[in-house]
Amino acid sequence: MVEVVRRFAIELSPPRSLVAAPDANDQHVWDMLAAYHELMLVTGDPPLLASRDFPGRILSPRDFVDRFLAT
Repeated sequence: MVEVVRRFAIELSPPRSLVAAPDANDQHVWDMLAAYHELMLVTGDPPLLASRDFPGRILSPRDFVDRFLAT
């Protein structure tokens, strides 16, 4: 599965965001969200989910399923 994702992945290098991530180790994710407004983050990480930096664009796996995959 990882190879399939890797094969179809698009590599992006966004500029550094002015918004600091809740965890410094996730700054690259915050940079991507700030630079590309069409992106969303699906995560189970509580500090990231609690952030108010990108309203409606940081979802738990359950919220993602309910929003996009529920029938």
